Amino acid sequence: LDLSDNGVLKCNCQASSDGHSLILCWPSAANCTYTILYASALAPNAWLPLTGFVNMSATPPLNSSTVPMDLPSSGFFRVQATLRSP
Repeated sequence: LDLSDNGVLKCNCQASSDGHSLILCWPSAANCTYTILYASALAPNAWLPLTGFVNMSATPPLNSSTVPMDLPSSGFFRVQATLRSP
């Protein structure tokens, strides 16, 4: 996986061509599942999983998800990786 120096997964974000969604991309590994979390503020307990974007299977080498922009006008996303049991 492509991790930054502090062990954080690097995720890219761009607006879709129609401007109605965000495209999130991140490197993935076959032994992980991924959940997209959203928060309106950067507070420790503010992160909530986005419905429909929980425990997504890996599609190595890259996962990509299109998230509708029907959320509040500003906020933050993060991708949580979970190792699957062998």
